[in-house]
Amino acid sequence: MPIPSPPRKPLKSFKVISFDVYGTLIDFKPSIVAAFQPLISHLPDSSPYKSRMTTSNHELDPGGAKLLGLFKQHEDRLLVGKGKGLRRFDGVMHDIYLGIAKDVGVEYAELEVEAEAFGKGVGQLPAFPDSVDTCLRLSRLGYKLVFLSNIEKWASHQTADGPLGEVQFWRRYAANDFEQDDPDRNKLKHLISQVKNDAHEDGMGVVQ
Repeated sequence: MPIPSPPRKPLKSFKVISFDVYGTLIDFKPSIVAAFQPLISHLPDSSPYKSRMTTSNHELDPGGAKLLGLFKQHEDRLLVGKGKGLRRFDGVMHDIYLGIAKDVGVEYAELEVEAEAFGKGVGQLPAFPDSVDTCLRLSRLGYKLVFLSNIEKWASHQTADGPLGEVQFWRRYAANDFEQDDPDRNKLKHLISQVKNDAHEDGMGVVQ
């Protein structure tokens, strides 16, 4: 789990703790590259996108970093823009897989099946080893935990009910809740406003 920035106030002064889940609780980037291994296996050794990352060897190598760059380009193209952020993310992931295959110049019979599996696997991307235990400890200390993501609700719920299934999140906020063209741009503004409203409705008093 990444090391958090020191809070400006003592931790005990907070009532609610939010997590931008993918990359904070979920080991997103290395796991994405590892999930590309069926496609990567068709690349020649000379390809700059040839990564040797696997689920057991989780170190991000140069080929994996370049592949993540392509992933980000396709993700931005598919998500940013009016209404696009509300696409179910398994479909987005499917299209990313096929788009990257085209970019790196590979085509083979199993590609469509692999793209389908890649998309459906978004909810099974693993948590960091200490994510669940840390969240459980925070819950026992009385903090309300909030799941935050600029990915839409279907994928968010797959993750919250899958790898993070032991964690009781007080609220889950996803791209569908932000009511905006770019689901990443104002998610923190939405988070603060929504937490204050929900805390008031739950009788928690004022949340600063």
